[in-house]
Amino acid sequence: MPRDGAKRGREVLSIFFEHDSITRALQRTGEIASSVTNDPVESTASVFVAWSSRDALLLRPECAWLSIQDVIFVRLPTELDDLRRRLRLTSRARDQRTKFEGLKTPLGQWRWAVGELRRTLEVGNFDEVYLRLDNLRRFSTKHWPGWYEETLADLRGAIESRHRVEDAMNALIARAGDIATLEACSPIISWMEQQEKVRRITFLLDALCYASQELVPTKNLAEWVANDPWWREFETSLSNAEESVAEIQLAEGPLPRNVIDVLTGLRGALVEMKYFEKLMPNASLTKIRHAYAAADTLVRLICDLMSAKSRILIFLRNSIGVRER
Repeated sequence: MPRDGAKRGREVLSIFFEHDSITRALQRTGEIASSVTNDPVESTASVFVAWSSRDALLLRPECAWLSIQDVIFVRLPTELDDLRRRLRLTSRARDQRTKFEGLKTPLGQWRWAVGELRRTLEVGNFDEVYLRLDNLRRFSTKHWPGWYEETLADLRGAIESRHRVEDAMNALIARAGDIATLEACSPIISWMEQQEKVRRITFLLDALCYASQELVPTKNLAEWVANDPWWREFETSLSNAEESVAEIQLAEGPLPRNVIDVLTGLRGALVEMKYFEKLMPNASLTKIRHAYAAADTLVRLICDLMSAKSRILIFLRNSIGVRER
C-alpha cells in the first residue's frame, strides 16, 4: 500500500492508499507530494484512503494499525473538497505514535491478527473466521514462507472438528518471536542450505585445514583464497540479517541471547577472515590456523541457526496433530 507524507507545522501527517491508482490520481491534483514518505510510527496523525471498507481492510494483518480509532479513514468515492476537509481534521488529531508501536512490524501485526481471529472464533462468526485464516496464510507466506502453512491447515481442521482449537491457536503465537528472528537470519542460513554455497565454504575449510598442518604450500592456499573470497558475499548476507534483527529488536525489545550471540560470533569470525585475506600470500602458519578456526566457527554458528530452525519446525508440527501426517 503506497504511502505519502506531508508536514503541517510541527505535526507529521502520513497518507496511506489502498491502490497505486489512488496515489497517482491525488498526485495529479497536487493534493499530496510525490516524493515524501513517512512510517506511521513516526507520524503524529495518519489518514488512509481506500476503495474498500474499513471493516474489510481490518481482516488483513498488514492493516492492523487501522484498529486505532484515531486514524482518519476516507472511503472512496468522495468529493475532493471532502478529502481536503478530512486532511485538515487529521492535522489536529491527537498524537498517535505510541499507539503504533506494537503494530509497526509484521510480528506485531501477526499477533494482532491472531488475537482478532480468536475474538471472531469466540463470537462464532465462522464466515469471518475463514476469511481471517486465508489472510493469515497469505501474510505468513509473504513474511515467513514455510513456517506456518501446515499449522494454519491444522487450525482449520481443528475449527471444523471443534477439537483442540486452543492448542492450534497457541501454536501460532508461542514461538512467533523466534520464527520472525530466524526468518530474518535466513540469508545466513542459506549458506548451509544451498549446495553451491556449502561447497564453496567446505572447499576453503579443507584447504585451511591442510595448510595449517603444512600439507599444502601457502602459495596454493593464496590462489584458492584469491579465486573465491566468498566471505565478502557472506558479509552482505550477515549485514542484511543484522539489520532485520535490529528492526525486530527495536520494536519488540530484547531478543533471545543465543541469536544475538550467534550474530556477534559470525561478525567476529568474518573480521578474522577478512584480515587473513589481507595477509595473503604472506600469512604465517599461526595466522593460517587462526583463519581455519574462524572458518570453522562460522560453519558451526550457521549450523546452530539451522538447528534452532529445525527445532521450531518440529514444535509446530507436533503442536496439534489434528490431520493425519
